[in-house]
Order: sequence, then structure tokens, then C-alpha cells
Amino acid sequence: MTEIILQVETLDSGPERAAELASSLRDQIKTLPIESVQNLRATAAPEGARAGDVFSWSTLIVALAPAGIKELLQLIQAVVTRQKAPAKVVVKCKGAELTIEGPPDRQQLQLVSDFLDVINSRRAP
Repeated sequence: MTEIILQVETLDSGPERAAELASSLRDQIKTLPIESVQNLRATAAPEGARAGDVFSWSTLIVALAPAGIKELLQLIQAVVTRQKAPAKVVVKCKGAELTIEGPPDRQQLQLVSDFLDVINSRRAP
């Protein structure tokens, strides 16, 4: 299994909108052949927060087979493209990072392809 971290950001809205978009994205990711998708546990509670588990509601961790990474990236691209307000998703995997935002153009498609090449070259033996 490969673990991918997705950090959702909304450019014109606050953290609540990013959390809503991440929740919607999580629901859509569940339709893919994945092992799991969950919110990232925060390392520390914000000042003034009550004790208990703390999550970063705009950050997701997805565990899936390497063969499903391309399909996941396509889903993220579709979700970001459909947003009325500007949004982006930062994708991190095996030390590589990719930012998906706006409708796909030639440059972004090339960046996705390069990201996939890096991820595939870093597969564990």
C-alpha cells in the first residue's frame, strides 16, 4: 500500500470551507478502490481546545495500491475543477509533492505525469 497525504486549501475562503471541501473529497475518494481514507491527526491541540483526539479537517491520508494513484489524481483534478471558488489540493507521497488547482492545462498535466513517474520510481523493492 502507498500512503498519500492530501492538503485541501481554499484560496478565497477560510478553514471551514477547506474542511467542507475535504469532507466532500473524502466521500468521493471512498468510491475508488482504496484501502482507507481518514483525516490526519494533528500533533497538538490548538490553544484553548479541549482534550481528546485532534484532527486536521482539511488534510486527508489515503492508503491505496500504487496502481490506483493515477485514478485518485484524476478524481482530485475533477473535484478542484468543479469548484466555483478557487481551491487547490497539495498531494504528497514518498517525498514528492504536486499541487493541483484550476482546470487542467498542458503544464499541470505534465506536472501530474512527472509526479507519477517520481512515485513509480520510488516504489519499494
